[in-house]
Amino acid sequence: MDDVLVVRPGALGDTILTLPLLASLKSLHPRGRLTFLGTRAYAELRPPNVSYRPADGGEWVWLFAEAGSPPADLPEYRTAYLILNRPSPPAENLAGAGVKTIRHVGSRPEPGRHLVEHLHIGLGIPVPPPHPALEHLKPRERQKLIWIHPGSGGRRKCLPLNQMAALARRLQVAAGWDLVVTAGDEDAFLKDADAWDALISGPRTQFLENRPLGELCTELGSASLYVGNDSGISHLAAGLGIRSAVFFTDTDPAQWRPWVPPSMLRTVDLRGREVAQDMLERECLSLLEG
Repeated sequence: MDDVLVVRPGALGDTILTLPLLASLKSLHPRGRLTFLGTRAYAELRPPNVSYRPADGGEWVWLFAEAGSPPADLPEYRTAYLILNRPSPPAENLAGAGVKTIRHVGSRPEPGRHLVEHLHIGLGIPVPPPHPALEHLKPRERQKLIWIHPGSGGRRKCLPLNQMAALARRLQVAAGWDLVVTAGDEDAFLKDADAWDALISGPRTQFLENRPLGELCTELGSASLYVGNDSGISHLAAGLGIRSAVFFTDTDPAQWRPWVPPSMLRTVDLRGREVAQDMLERECLSLLEG
């Protein structure tokens, strides 16, 4: 049995963009048991044929320590893939624990190359076609619902809230559907904007704050349209197979866009550009018409 360990702690979007690699590795090691060592908060996103262990738990402190000592009950992993910018000391500690094959690729892609491509090419594995990686979590039927996530964890990565609010209302009128707006603690700065109340308090609008990922998948995974900035939640929505419009005001979509087919996604690169409201509307409306 070729037991395989994949070490990739990271944020929500990083984790979701690693799921295509897990599928590729499962095909590469069809008889092996695959364990993903990731961030505890995202364990429920794991594919059904992959075990998940929290890298940020006490069980794995030894892996990241200098001259770490593995526990006596550590499974006998034969192969390990490290997706880390600094593979040391984990590589040395795994070798000391008896892991025969250790392969490494950095966690950040080079300019112009998508992260999924970067991970596969760096490990010498064929790049898979774009595909929603979280379809195993999505509800069966679509709802006539537009999911809006106006935050991203930082001001620089956000479309101005007044434009997001106007866009949400325009789409609601065009589609005749309800709106659901989501936000987390990291988006608290949005509440100071004049357009905040207009966004969350309009007709046929529901506001969900600080909801667990599993609840978002259950309640909103059947939405027919998602609109948001470059964020982990945008990767969650696109990964669930929702047609998505994602705005990039600071990061490069060539590197960080959701890994889904172009027919399901509009990436709007707004870096260094004046944001024209009619252009935003055209991009989003094209998803409604598709």
